Amino acid sequence: MQTTADKHDVLQNLGNEVEKEVNDNIQAADGNNGRVAQNNNYVRIRLSRLHLYNGEVPIFLNYKGKDFRKCDEKRLGYFIALAEKLKGVNKILSDIVSDGSSQQLARNFKPVVETIKESVNRVQFYISSEDRISGLKMVHKKLNNQLKEALGSGDLEIVRDTLFDTVSETFLEPRTGNLAGLVDTVSLLVNEFANNPNVLTQLTKIYSSDPTTSEHSINVMAFATGYALAGGSSQEQARDIGLAGLFHDIGKTRIPIHLLTADRRLTDKEFDIMKKHPLLGYKILKECESVTNLCLLAALQHQERMDGTGYPKALKGNQISVIGQLLMIIDCYEAMTCNDRPYRRAQSPFEVLGLLREETNAGKFNPEIFEKFVQTLGELPKFTE
Repeated sequence: MQTTADKHDVLQNLGNEVEKEVNDNIQAADGNNGRVAQNNNYVRIRLSRLHLYNGEVPIFLNYKGKDFRKCDEKRLGYFIALAEKLKGVNKILSDIVSDGSSQQLARNFKPVVETIKESVNRVQFYISSEDRISGLKMVHKKLNNQLKEALGSGDLEIVRDTLFDTVSETFLEPRTGNLAGLVDTVSLLVNEFANNPNVLTQLTKIYSSDPTTSEHSINVMAFATGYALAGGSSQEQARDIGLAGLFHDIGKTRIPIHLLTADRRLTDKEFDIMKKHPLLGYKILKECESVTNLCLLAALQHQERMDGTGYPKALKGNQISVIGQLLMIIDCYEAMTCNDRPYRRAQSPFEVLGLLREETNAGKFNPEIFEKFVQTLGELPKFTE
């Protein structure tokens, strides 16, 4: 079993290795062997997503704001391997955090992590904006095939990683041509969930070390799908409810990233900006032909409350759709059980259910939907007062 000191040494060695290899490969790519791209319109893709587009569309490299150069196959192979190393770094950091290490130890790791980030951020990757839609369609097809294989093998870690890749890449530019690919993704999942309900319970136990809108949305989708199937919905109905859960927070893709990742409570002014995300999500989805009315209502109403204290429209009772009443509960449950924050820790399911029951008794949530949701939580027994 690795000690914390062992993990520190591994991380330090990885940091040194990454820094050297990035420098070597940047120098090679910055030479005369790269072809300068003529198109001035580019869309950036993250290092962790590089493997998705490899072999599908031309990928360009930009270093220190210089000319865009077409990245050759050998160089792409290196950077894809680098992304895997960085996943290893994140895993080590996640393990250290889960071990309950001290703040002092975390500070000791910070210089190593910053060295890695500084090295990696010196080079950026892009695809032509003309290739964005066609490239993403090919990526969806590739990921859905990978998802199908992973579901067949029962490897939920790969299922989770594939889902995260699919949703994160789509949410970077949510519009009709992009969101349509997620319908097939959710259909695959619903089919598997219907045949093996235990997958839902296990899937929501696999958390990312870096909670994001995509991660939260995947969890909400899983809980919403489980609720639908447990209640006797058809697979088509469950798919639509799952999609509503997946898209409920899509408006956050239009919220400044520094607010979404803030390591403190938001100020009143900042929270006013955050409160715009339901309307922003509604507007995004309204422009997408393949999105159902259920998704529109989910995006618009998941922050409402039964007593009229929610937002954006302070709706009350039956003014709020059933999907809105369901997702307001699931949204809170997922956020409180799955995500640590500097100002609060993630809580156990029983703790959260206790708090949500108090809110239900105070008139915030629909009591019938709350009780039905509790009963779909897999291994948890029926919650009692």
